Amino acid sequence: MRSARAFFGFAIILGFSLFGCNGREKDPVANPGTALYGTYTDQSGHAGTVELYGSTPMSDSGALLGQQDQASLDGELRLGGESLVRLKGLYDAAGHKVAFASEDGAYNFNGTVTDAQASGFGYGPGGPATFALFLGGTASSVETFCAVATCTDPPGCSATGEFNVAVSGAAVLLSGSVDGHVAVASGSSSAQGVQLTIAQDAASVTVEGTITGNTIQGTWTDASSGTSGTWTGSVSECAAGSG
Repeated sequence: MRSARAFFGFAIILGFSLFGCNGREKDPVANPGTALYGTYTDQSGHAGTVELYGSTPMSDSGALLGQQDQASLDGELRLGGESLVRLKGLYDAAGHKVAFASEDGAYNFNGTVTDAQASGFGYGPGGPATFALFLGGTASSVETFCAVATCTDPPGCSATGEFNVAVSGAAVLLSGSVDGHVAVASGSSSAQGVQLTIAQDAASVTVEGTITGNTIQGTWTDASSGTSGTWTGSVSECAAGSG
């Protein structure tokens, strides 16, 4: 079992006040063997993991998604307590883009790839959704934790959310949903523990936590709204049934 460690620092890409009271080598031009792995969150609070892997060669021509000379992707969306969802997609390394969808079209996503991290938005049966993946990541090289956040101060505040995180070495990615808003974020992990304040629009939020074995827990503070609370989760909360 690992010793406890702290990690944080999420730079939220979607601008909103978070809580109110109401492995492998980086390979940017990939052939079969390209892998992406991380977390998924939707508006309804469903949490899980996304795994994608290259199934055909790709040139570095810079073609946009929907055209030729890209890597075809196969994969799975694993939602806690539900059957596996099969995925098909495309990855354009030169264009820094990724897109994938379920075979029946119920899930559909588009995103960008920067610094070996892929993130984006789309939709599923649970409404608007988001993903945050490591390029070159796999289930064996990336740790994923699905967590629930609650507001505890001031007393009576009712905001809730999901902080679903993927950890690869010193890097941390988050896909989250807070009061019906989905967001993606990035941060860092270290043995000493770090802390980063989110400052975007009206939000100024600090998120910090500790990983111990297969569990994660921590605190958050939103200085812009004067609220704060806790969050906790585990590896098992991301696990799906067979499909």
